[in-house]
Amino acid sequence: ASFGSSNDLLIYHDGGGHSYIKEASGTGSYLNIDTNKLLIRNAAGNEELAIFTQDAGLELNHNNTRVLETKDDGINIVGTLETDNFTNTGVSTFSGTVNLNGQVNLGDAAGDTISAIGRYDTNLVPATDDAKDLGASGLEWKDLYLDGTANIDSLVADTADINGGTIDATVIGGTS
Repeated sequence: ASFGSSNDLLIYHDGGGHSYIKEASGTGSYLNIDTNKLLIRNAAGNEELAIFTQDAGLELNHNNTRVLETKDDGINIVGTLETDNFTNTGVSTFSGTVNLNGQVNLGDAAGDTISAIGRYDTNLVPATDDAKDLGASGLEWKDLYLDGTANIDSLVADTADINGGTIDATVIGGTS
């Protein structure tokens, strides 16, 4: 069926089992639906696919379960977000467990500051042996606390205060 003075609103069914509502007046024309709430359901009418509500946002459903909704401050995704590329120029807050697999870059310039407030629950191991420094001249770590053995190939120290133990069977800080 055609509607309008130029017959530019079409509602029809093709031979392939598809139905259409079409604004046919050309580029830049709109099909306007004016309502406070628009519900799109499946053909059986028993599953909500999308809900658009004035001043309350948008809800998208998968298998009758909400998976995405807009909020007054952004969007909420329920479930897993899969993306080929994620770029964010603002502040992101993640709660719960965050798994970052593959190569992970933190910061993109030497002036970037990276804060790790929590505690490491794994070994902190460099990607290659004898290739990376911990600190730099003029940007040194303050104190180092270790329990266990320090395996150091070469040690240069401004001062040393050794309070006992042995070096190559020589007793330090005691009598022999």
